[in-house]
Amino acid sequence: MDVVINGDRFYLREAMAADADNMLNIEKKISSQGWSRKDFISSISSTHSCQVLTKCEKKGEQISDEVGSEIAAYIITSTAADEAELLNIVVSPDYQRQGIASQLLERIFTSFDASVHSLFLEVRASNQAAFTLYDNLGFNEVGVRPNYYPALSKNGSSTGMREDAIIMAKAL
Repeated sequence: MDVVINGDRFYLREAMAADADNMLNIEKKISSQGWSRKDFISSISSTHSCQVLTKCEKKGEQISDEVGSEIAAYIITSTAADEAELLNIVVSPDYQRQGIASQLLERIFTSFDASVHSLFLEVRASNQAAFTLYDNLGFNEVGVRPNYYPALSKNGSSTGMREDAIIMAKAL
C-alpha cells in the first residue's frame, strides 16, 4: 500500500523474518528495554499483524519496496475475538514528528475485520508524547498496571525502579 508523507513515497507491507534485524536496530535506538530479535521473529511468524513502512527509492523506472529497503516505522497488532491490541508501534528517529505514527494508526483502525470493536494498548506513564498521540486519536484511559515497566533514565538505561503502564482503549 503506497503512502505519501511530506512528498516522500513509502510502502506499507507485511514484515518478513528478514526484516527482524532492521526492526531491532530501530527498536534499540528508541529504548534499551524494547523488544528483542526473538520477539520480532515470534510475532512475524505468529498470527500477529506485523507491518513495516519502507521508504521507496526510485531505481530506474521501478520503485523498490523489498526487504532491505529502509524501514521508517513498524506496527504490530494482534486480535482475539472482538478485540485488538496494539503490541508495538515505532517510528525511526529519522522519521519522527512527521505524522507517520498517526497515519499508521488511522490505517490500522480500518484494517480490522468488522467483528473487532475495540483496540487496546499500554503506554508507559512517562511517555507523554505517545500518550498525547493516543489521546488525540480518540483513545481513552481505561486502567493502570502499577509498576509494570522498568523505569528508564533520560539516556534510556534502567533506573532500578518501576513505572506504571497506562491502559488505553478506542472503540472502532
